Amino acid sequence: MNLYISFFAASLALAIMPGPDNLFVLAESLAKGARRGILITLGLCLGICMHTALCATGVSLLISQTPSLYVCLQFLGACYLAFLAFEASRETPKAEDIKTDAKSENLFKTLLRGFLMNALNPKVALFFLALMPQFIREGETPIPAQFMILGGIFMLSVLIVFNAIALLASKFANLVKSFKFLVIMKWVRAILFASISFAMLIESAKTIS
Repeated sequence: MNLYISFFAASLALAIMPGPDNLFVLAESLAKGARRGILITLGLCLGICMHTALCATGVSLLISQTPSLYVCLQFLGACYLAFLAFEASRETPKAEDIKTDAKSENLFKTLLRGFLMNALNPKVALFFLALMPQFIREGETPIPAQFMILGGIFMLSVLIVFNAIALLASKFANLVKSFKFLVIMKWVRAILFASISFAMLIESAKTIS
């Protein structure tokens, strides 16, 4: 039990540290409200479920040891982020967007957006491979089951931290909401997605060379 508590504490600390995922939730929540951020967080958690299963079955290890497959996934992730940047740049703020969460969300589309953000990032698989084995112990519990338990704990920490980010960002956005703010957030999101996409492409090029 102490092992799992330690892993939960480490997971909370990692979830709080600035990274592409929590910055994604922050930017979307500021621009679109808490509901958008919470739905994206749920999508990210679905991605965590996938990466946990890949770790438990050894697929993540295969990906990490196959440079061509790793680069392919990274390229797909970069392309998806470039698409998000393009999509954000084409948005036109509307009067009804002034009220946070006034715009209805497409549940499936928003969940998918969060899922793909995580699923197409092979760095998450490498991160799990580096972190989780340190908390795996030989014993009565099968190792795949231990991976799934640790994945569930990590997902819980992400839900706590990212939902808190979404709610706090939404509260802040309510205080300063204006057309100028919406326009600023539109370009912040576009630049954020484009920057992460560019960084992934650069890393892919380095891996190939």
